[in-house]
Amino acid sequence: MPPPAGNKFAAHRGVPIGVVRIEPKYLQFFRNLIDDTLKIKARFRGVDMGRKADDEQILLTVHLPPVVCAALDNGNSELADYLESVGAEYVAGVRRSRSTALRESRQSKGKKRKLPHASIPPQAPQQKHEGKTSSFTFVELFAGIGGFRIGLEHIGGKCILSSEINEYSADIYERRFGKSDALEVGDILDLESSAAGKFTMLTAGFPCQSFSNRGGQKGLDDDRGQMYRECARLLYAQRPECFLFENVAGLVALGGGSRPSRERGERGASNFVAGRILKRILHSFEACGYCVEWKVINSRHWVPQNRERIYIVGTRIDLNCDLMNWDNVLADGSGLYKTVRDIMEDADSAWSKRSELSEAKWAKVKSIHRNKSTDPYKEGRIDIDGKSPTIITNYHRVTNFSSRFVFEQSDGTVCDGRDDNRRPRFLTPRECATIMGFPADFYCPSAAEGEDNVSHYYQAIGNAVTPPVISAIGKELLRCIQTTKGVVSVD
Repeated sequence: MPPPAGNKFAAHRGVPIGVVRIEPKYLQFFRNLIDDTLKIKARFRGVDMGRKADDEQILLTVHLPPVVCAALDNGNSELADYLESVGAEYVAGVRRSRSTALRESRQSKGKKRKLPHASIPPQAPQQKHEGKTSSFTFVELFAGIGGFRIGLEHIGGKCILSSEINEYSADIYERRFGKSDALEVGDILDLESSAAGKFTMLTAGFPCQSFSNRGGQKGLDDDRGQMYRECARLLYAQRPECFLFENVAGLVALGGGSRPSRERGERGASNFVAGRILKRILHSFEACGYCVEWKVINSRHWVPQNRERIYIVGTRIDLNCDLMNWDNVLADGSGLYKTVRDIMEDADSAWSKRSELSEAKWAKVKSIHRNKSTDPYKEGRIDIDGKSPTIITNYHRVTNFSSRFVFEQSDGTVCDGRDDNRRPRFLTPRECATIMGFPADFYCPSAAEGEDNVSHYYQAIGNAVTPPVISAIGKELLRCIQTTKGVVSVD
């Protein structure tokens, strides 16, 4: 599906960005006009100060948010006419300089608390993997806490650049991989496409909130829903051999698509039909010169969690690669842990005790289920001899009907809040990390850390990709490429 009529910029140019060069006295009125015209609260991405070339008049270079740039790119007459009337100039495609981005980042950091740092090595050793040496390189956009990196290093990959805007996730990332110039902490809109040089594979878990059932499903009508275009920008500019992207399964059905009934254990359920939004996203990647495929896969085949996600892969057209054999991917699903019980901490561990619901939270849970005419002792329960429900970013809250809790410890101890029993508890951070497929030595907060840090950890884990699934898909994707190059098999 082509870009909408009137849009001057194809998806491979990335999310619309640009600046307005304007005198200070006109800036506030321009901001108000944006608010009134676009019905948003404008927040500029940064401001650089300079002077006009012909005199001493101060001139501001204002970095605009994407939604404003999109409006100007599409010829919004109210904004354009005002800029012309005051002698201001809109320049599309201008990114923030590194100095401006760092300055804005420092100002933002002053308002946030960072995780308490342990001693982080300058560069942590590369993780062990199946091959003896690195066989391919990759770039990790929207890196989060490094799920793509863990999965791809396991099969011989070497990460040469990662980008993440969330400071808490970046802190966790550094705890795993060490401090390195390869990690760009900041807005991906400021990332120059040439920053990584040449590499084999582009990976990204581009923001999913706009496509999720829990995120309002605004789709492409949300700045976050446009971030796939940043993936297209790097694909078009750097032309890696392949890419691997992940998002929520809800993306498939948006705009007239459909999905089959929920997967109940069968391997490789299909019959998903792409809607208008997914087709547009796929077209943008195809237009960059790639053969594109996609598949919805449930992580339950690798880990004790039901977690459906769409995986979008592509190989450069000129390579004439084989298509993916998704049966090979699913055949890899032989996880170490089959059920939640397999990964549970001891009943008397510090985290098991801390994760117990408070009286107020337990009352809230019972109220939520009671209002739904259901039994909280049944509906709120995690089946510890089965798979966990999907770990979501707000799992550590009790404000939604879908949250599930541990009513029985691994040793059989009942914790249902009745009689003298303990109240139910959350899955602990370590249990969540293991359920997501992260290794046993992956960082988890201590039971003594503050509630803010713990909540951010749950959010980061819930937003991550499942490393074993990434390994399996990455292995098959590399097989397609290496077979084309004359390599018979991939270990």
